[in-house]
Amino acid sequence: MKRGWINFNVMDNLRGFNISPRILIITLIISLTLTFLSQFTSAALMFTDSFENGDLSSDQNGYGWGPANNSGSGTEQGTPGPSVSANRAYSGTYGLEMPFGPSQWTSKTFHFGEYLTELWMEYWLYVPLNYVHGDASPSNNKFFLIYRDIYSGGQTMNFEIYNSSGGSYMIGQMSHNGSGSIALIRDGVGGTTGSVIVVDPFIKNSSGMIVPGNWAQIRVHIKSASSANGQDGISQIWINGDIIFNKTDLNYWFAQGYSGPAIPQPEFHNGYILGATNADFVESTIFYLDDMKMYNSDPGWGAVASNAADLNTDDKVDFSDILIIIRRILGLNSNSAADMNNDGAVNIFDLVNASRLFGKQYGEDSVAPRITSSKPTNNTNLSAGTTQIILFVETNERATCRYLNTTGGNFSTNMSNFTRTGRISHSIQLTGLTDGTTYNYYIQCQDEALNLNSTNYVVSFGVNSNAGVLFSSDWGTTTGLTDNALLDGGTWNHVSGSGTLNEVIVATGLDFPTTNVFRVVASYSGNPVQEIYTDQVRAGPAVSGSGPLLVPDVGESLYYRWYWRTLIDDSIPNQSTSHPIQDGLAAGDTNWWFDPNPRTDGTFVPRINVNSNAQNQGGFRFWDSSTALDKNVTYRVELQIHRIGTSTMNVHIRIYNSSDVLLLDDNDFHGQDGSSGVTLASNPTLNFHIVDNLADFQVGTNGPGWVVGEANFPFLMWDIGAVCVRSDTWCGPYSGGI
Repeated sequence: MKRGWINFNVMDNLRGFNISPRILIITLIISLTLTFLSQFTSAALMFTDSFENGDLSSDQNGYGWGPANNSGSGTEQGTPGPSVSANRAYSGTYGLEMPFGPSQWTSKTFHFGEYLTELWMEYWLYVPLNYVHGDASPSNNKFFLIYRDIYSGGQTMNFEIYNSSGGSYMIGQMSHNGSGSIALIRDGVGGTTGSVIVVDPFIKNSSGMIVPGNWAQIRVHIKSASSANGQDGISQIWINGDIIFNKTDLNYWFAQGYSGPAIPQPEFHNGYILGATNADFVESTIFYLDDMKMYNSDPGWGAVASNAADLNTDDKVDFSDILIIIRRILGLNSNSAADMNNDGAVNIFDLVNASRLFGKQYGEDSVAPRITSSKPTNNTNLSAGTTQIILFVETNERATCRYLNTTGGNFSTNMSNFTRTGRISHSIQLTGLTDGTTYNYYIQCQDEALNLNSTNYVVSFGVNSNAGVLFSSDWGTTTGLTDNALLDGGTWNHVSGSGTLNEVIVATGLDFPTTNVFRVVASYSGNPVQEIYTDQVRAGPAVSGSGPLLVPDVGESLYYRWYWRTLIDDSIPNQSTSHPIQDGLAAGDTNWWFDPNPRTDGTFVPRINVNSNAQNQGGFRFWDSSTALDKNVTYRVELQIHRIGTSTMNVHIRIYNSSDVLLLDDNDFHGQDGSSGVTLASNPTLNFHIVDNLADFQVGTNGPGWVVGEANFPFLMWDIGAVCVRSDTWCGPYSGGI
């Protein structure tokens, strides 16, 4: 007998075999651990794919990807379809790219290695920033669907999304056992009576469960009814950990498609993500998918946040928690270097090589964690009156992060833990913020292998003070066409122009942060060239020299902010320049003006113009964005006019979406046609035309002289809201009435 081995005879008729004491110990530990965990939720992870193999070939336990659906083919084949891409990923290098656009839709099918009556699925979905749900009728587009074997003519459990002011609301649908047809899921018992369950807003800028321009974690739980007349079927969806659709008393089974049996069955076998669009996207709109997981038993999404067995605090109890228990019992640390069978995952199957756990590390982790994102956005200012904010950072691996609000921090001695940390997301609520103060937070993170950042990560932000506010208007006084409405009850001091259709309207559905907005409407002026000339409201007197605005001294600035939405329909001909926002009393008196430069393709190009007498050395009169923005989408525009000499200035611009994500800055605005390569980031010297006219500011439009047929009038031009002018710093997002 070999030294160190124990001989067993298992029944007289079985051959003797040898077992290492180490293996025996591990076996006993596993048995005890499983007994301990039997009182808690654990899940069988049947399939996972983060696309890091660069293709769609993953197949685990019979679970995997099916063929790609694509419009125009009538089958599950087509081009272009979904493809693995390095253009965007939630984790790692690769994600699944899913393109949509005019007359183009894409889905990704998947299949299970067994016929299921219950499924849990988890994935991350990136909804692009330019997401606008089409307004065709009907407007329903596919979001998620489960079916048996044959989709066409079959019965399904699915979720669809419908147009909601350019965003989307969501409803659920099911194969109702009694009728054998697809029915909307309602709030009555069984799901066939009562009111339709609607999740609104589902996808929408700033206010949606899913906000375009961001990754969202999608979790779906589907369960067939336990019998043909049962009322215990389940349809649930979680978004970023919050359950937003929760129906647990449904009566549904699945029937086969055209060539299969018509009798409903409880089992299902296939499904797909996204899919056919009745309301096409008007431009290329690319979604991304990453980190797909499929379970055939409960991962405990709704119940394990406080579960004692959730040792790695990942909101589920699974084999990774078992491994942590085993490694702790063995006196080892709990870093991620336990992938002993080199399969790219750490789970209970690594215990087949468990002898390596004794006194040996495998695949040492020596790389410090990296902070990948943070909020508030670095070097930004919060609105005056802000007293608290969430400090948030995200790391590329599980880590513990600490912070200090001064330099000289030491991770071990004087830095404070985030309230939520130990995962990849770390956050704490900061309170007691005061106006006019700048805050600097220095952050370090240490991973489970005790690797520590060598350099502090800094998040800097300020809180504005209202002391520097010279002027603000949110048109909150009243709505309507009257001068009282247009002037915001006297906030503005002059109305001019020949237009009669401008009005203040309620901002519902427009993604403005204010209750009302100023809507500018093109009116027919009746002159020979049929030019547009509409009302202007002016912050500054009809006669220059006094008013709320100041002419900055050399070295000082004026900071402007307004929220903007271009409304001009693509059918309007000869779309060209305008003067919707400017200083000065008339077009010839300006130093600068903002021009949306609309196109007939659903976009506009933001432009900053200077007077013909206010050009830099290169002779540039305007500075165009290199990126067009969408019409019928709300943006926040911030502008700085910085006086650098008695007759010279610099101009700086920032444009954000309605979720306060920076889209464009000085680097994106090129002189004249862009061929020069000169941008506003190079601080070109621009000449003032009439310096005193900086004391005037007006919005509306100032007679661009478009040659537009009379039959086109009237037509909508733009919505403007939440105007602010300061002398000390950027206005930042609208808050507290400013």
